Amino acid sequence: MKRKIAWAVLCLSCAFRMEAETVAVTINGLNYNLISDNSGRTAVLAGNQDYEKPVLTVLAEVVSGGRKHIVTGIEPQAFTSNKHIKSVIFSRTLTTVGDRAFAYCDSLTSITIAGTVENFGYSVFEGCTSVESVTITDGVKSLGERTFYGFKALTSVTIPGSVERLENNVFQECEYMASVTFPNNLKSIGMQAFAGCRSLTAAAIPNGVTSIGEAAFFDCDLLTSIILPDNMAILEEDVFRSCNSLKSITIKKRTTVLESFALAYCPNLQDIYIEWTKPDEIAVGDRVFYGASADCRVHIPKGTEDQYRWYDNGDDGPTATWLGLPIAANHYTVAASASDPATGSVTGGRDNYILYRKAELTATPATGYSFVEWTDADSNSLSIDNPYLLTVTGDATVQAHFAAKSYLVSLSAVNGRITSGNGIFTHGTEITASADAAYGYRLVKWTDANGDSISAESPFTFIVTGITSLRAHFAKSNYNINLIASGNGVITSGNGIHAHDATVKAEASAGRDSHFIKWTNASGEKISADNPYLFAATSDTVLFACFGENEYVVKTTFNPLLGWTEGAGMYTYEEEVVLTAYAHPGFQFIEWITADGLHISANPYREAKIKGDIAMTVVFEADGKAPLPPIVGNEILPAGEEARAYYADGTLHLVNLEGYILSVRTITGREVLQFKAGSADEYYPVALPVGIYILTPTSPNLPAGSRPPFREIGKFVVR
Repeated sequence: MKRKIAWAVLCLSCAFRMEAETVAVTINGLNYNLISDNSGRTAVLAGNQDYEKPVLTVLAEVVSGGRKHIVTGIEPQAFTSNKHIKSVIFSRTLTTVGDRAFAYCDSLTSITIAGTVENFGYSVFEGCTSVESVTITDGVKSLGERTFYGFKALTSVTIPGSVERLENNVFQECEYMASVTFPNNLKSIGMQAFAGCRSLTAAAIPNGVTSIGEAAFFDCDLLTSIILPDNMAILEEDVFRSCNSLKSITIKKRTTVLESFALAYCPNLQDIYIEWTKPDEIAVGDRVFYGASADCRVHIPKGTEDQYRWYDNGDDGPTATWLGLPIAANHYTVAASASDPATGSVTGGRDNYILYRKAELTATPATGYSFVEWTDADSNSLSIDNPYLLTVTGDATVQAHFAAKSYLVSLSAVNGRITSGNGIFTHGTEITASADAAYGYRLVKWTDANGDSISAESPFTFIVTGITSLRAHFAKSNYNINLIASGNGVITSGNGIHAHDATVKAEASAGRDSHFIKWTNASGEKISADNPYLFAATSDTVLFACFGENEYVVKTTFNPLLGWTEGAGMYTYEEEVVLTAYAHPGFQFIEWITADGLHISANPYREAKIKGDIAMTVVFEADGKAPLPPIVGNEILPAGEEARAYYADGTLHLVNLEGYILSVRTITGREVLQFKAGSADEYYPVALPVGIYILTPTSPNLPAGSRPPFREIGKFVVR
């Protein structure tokens, strides 16, 4: 029918041209028909079967009689059976090529078709068995019927992106063409378009193709795999018949009509992939897959097994057929894992389960964890069984969930109390165990249920890994008692380690010429004067034993003009001291004044047991009964004929006082000078301020209580 329409078009064209002016001319050895009509001047190549040049370049225009004519076409059979032309190049003005224009040009090896060609006639290049190269320039929309029929030397062709239709038989019997590149814009492939292309190994049919004509790939012996386009509704009769090497074909879900013998006599066809979810709605002709391999299998979409009446026959395997061909079992993946790899692991699960078979999954908790449940990809609970037998109904993602185990931690103590750590805790929790000792006790150690020592610290931390029982052990506290002798003495008892509340006997012994005074602490505070000193050990303690020397100085202060004292001197520890004050005539004793300002009226003054130095001051006053002697000039000490003293020119002159200790005091009793006379006639340089001074000589060899051999009181005035 299509051929008849083409002929009709050409006839109408001829009728139109007959009404125009046509002139036959020969230009450069080529025959043209020049046409002039109301649309312009054009030229078409006419009969040139005897053209002898090897290269035919179709010019864009020719000039005749001074007029240009655009070359727009090649008439039917213009170069049929030409034996000389090897190469044809179309100009970009060419729009029409007539039927059989170059048919059976045996020497033709190369063809270049301009993109402007809109109309291909029937069998334009049919039978050009020597053509090795075909270049089709982008712009061509359609390739006509049988255009390249029977090209025996052509091995490959690239169809430009502008081509939308491949007409019937366009590449039929190109038996050595191994590859063809289809454009993405291709919409249809005509009947027997590639029939007999026995060397064609692949045909990547674009997704935009909506129809493939009958027997389009009939007898393509080397085709191994076909994937049909998404939008093709009908798989035409004989379309892939007798493709002897075809092993697999994929039929998309929109192809719902399979015509008779579409894939018949494909003896190596093993895998048919179909995408229908409702096979009962597919129209199937006779013997669509007749003669397929005995091992041929049909692969159906996952999850459609029930629609294809598929079932598992146990040990005999799955059972189901479609069009008499066995349905291959789909393989489903069960991906099993732990929700947290740190808490456990999972065994089982793989990618080749058959529908309705059982997948055995086993969850293994990590140390300190226990299995809880299995959930699916949406966190829906599946089972608490372990192992878990999952019935495979499709691809599945399964997770095992684990939880940390909880353990009782029990802590106890004797002679103390637990302050933290008791309770129920999850595995891996860090626990702080602490205990306080009762008064007088101290922590020795923690032990476990087996009595093994765990720690001696409180608090101490540990990680819970199981049921735990610990005991805090306490013992009475031991204290270090450190006694130190400070001075002339030694510690005789009490040093060392003592248990809490034990009685410590602290005892010290004084050394020679010394005596014990008291116990003090490290701050010097008095603790006790007892020796021995008894106390209870309640903490580490440092005590100092303090000792004093046995000799003490007893000193009296008085006004020698008014009186004198007896009893001053050196005393031993706890010796009795008696101090007596004597007044000169005209004076009387009033009181003793101690160094602490205490006023004592008793005379003599007694100290029963001396335990330190004593300093006393005597207070005399006039008794009002006798007049006092006058004081005049530089009075010479009244010492009889043998002893005397006087002061002049800054020098104190001493006569006959050799060996005496001399004390010089002011009239108020303050001592300003004390020295020992070294000779019987001695000059002692000394600067004394203006005033009245009292000189008292004392012999160091006189017995206690005796009087000196001369009157000991003298005075002198410094002016």
